[in-house]
Order: sequence, then structure tokens, then C-alpha cells
Amino acid sequence: SSAASDVYKRQVSISINSPRGRCLEAFINLSLRFCRLADKHGSDHAEVWEKIEPTYNAELTRVDNGEYEFATLVTNYLPNFLYMSKEWVLANLSRIFDQNNYQKWLCAMNGYAYVIRVYEATYDHLKQHGHFVRALDDDNLKERVSERIIQNIAIAFINGFEQIDEQSSLIHLLLERNQKSELSHIIWFMWTLRGAEDTKARDKVFELWPRILSIIDTNCREGKKLASKLCTWSVFVDKVDDTSKPLILAVASYAEDDYNSHDLLELI
Repeated sequence: SSAASDVYKRQVSISINSPRGRCLEAFINLSLRFCRLADKHGSDHAEVWEKIEPTYNAELTRVDNGEYEFATLVTNYLPNFLYMSKEWVLANLSRIFDQNNYQKWLCAMNGYAYVIRVYEATYDHLKQHGHFVRALDDDNLKERVSERIIQNIAIAFINGFEQIDEQSSLIHLLLERNQKSELSHIIWFMWTLRGAEDTKARDKVFELWPRILSIIDTNCREGKKLASKLCTWSVFVDKVDDTSKPLILAVASYAEDDYNSHDLLELI
């Protein structure tokens, strides 16, 4: 509902901009500074973490009591917390991403949307406990959060911890859902990886391309636009061969339905 969305936005804004939220950010940055200094001087930062861990445990409890600042910040700074103590993060994932407290969960997922790197252990937890699917279907987590989740799934697919033929995989689920916005975003995101020296993305594009083609309906306007978007993947074609030729021919006639003919022209 719009009322729930307004409450959610207010809580996220408080997390980032309130005096308490700013104090928490300052403490997180100070914690990082102490840990890095310990590492720089050749000693493990475990002793530093041991001293500051009680503060973060207390913050998790305060979130349970309705103070939501830390709910957003702990996921926003997830890479930093993994650096300070991976063990603490993994032990507390169920409390950090708490599906029994909807407001807390919304804040956590919003904070997570700002994390660029995909960490396999965190990804597996969110996948296995249904967080990603729930977030994709939550009207209060549209656009940025949904897009980040789709990017997470794509990166997991590229890195080999999502398999397209496994029924339980989220890349398989995206194909089953067959939602235009989700497929459109994954096509765009894979396209942004063009030119990377690592060939894994290219190989995965050719694995995913025929699967998307098999589920889109080119008899409707939205299906034609998706086929047109697939023309952008021609940047991954090094040479026209038995693998790439049928894929190119399948989408070429739809190139102008979403103004993507220039990608095919570059291939020629």
C-alpha cells in the first residue's frame, strides 16, 4: 500500500539522515579505521573487533525494539562488516534480514541494494530463505532493490553458483516468471559487461540467449521489444558461426521495435 511505502521511505531516510543514524555511520567508520590500523601494523584486528562487537550486538537488539537506523546501515555497509568479522555477519544473517519484522526487513533489503559486490555466502542465505523472491514481489521494493536483486542473480550465474538447468536456481526462476521488466533488466545488465577481459560473461550470454528467445512472445508488442533488446547482445559476437547465426537471425527483424538496429550494424 502507499501508506506502507511512505512509512518505509521515512524509516530509510531516518536511518541515513537522523542524528542517531549519522552517529552510527561515524562509529562504523571509526571501527573500520581501527581495524585497518591494526592490520597495517601487522597485528590481526580480531582484538579490535572483540572490543567493538558488543556495541553492534546491542544495535541489533535495538532494531528488534523498533529503532531501525542500524537495520539499513548494517546491510549498506555489509562489505565492511564482512571485513571486520565475517563470522559475526554469517552468524547474524537471520537477525539482520529478519522476515518476521516487516519494517526491519524492508530497511535491510533497501540497504543491501547499495552493495555492488556479490558475496556467495550472503547470496546463498538470501536465496535459500526466500528473501530475493519475496523482494521481487514486494511493491515497496520496486525499481532499485528489484534491479539489484536481478543483477545479483546475473552475477551468481556468471560466476557459476547459479545453474540455468537447476529447478532451484534463481536464474531458472527468472525465466519461469517471464516478467518483461525483469528480463529487460537482465538483458541490459549483461550488455553492460561487454568488453570485459573475462570471457565468462560472454559464455553465459550465449547460454541465456536461446532460453530467453524460447519464452518471449513476439506476437505482442512487449515481446517484440524484448527481442529487440536482445540485438544489443550482438556485441558479444566475435564471429558469425553456427552458434551465433540463428540467434542473430531470430532477433534481427525486431531490431527497430526498441531502436537497437545500430548494434546489429556494428556487427556487420
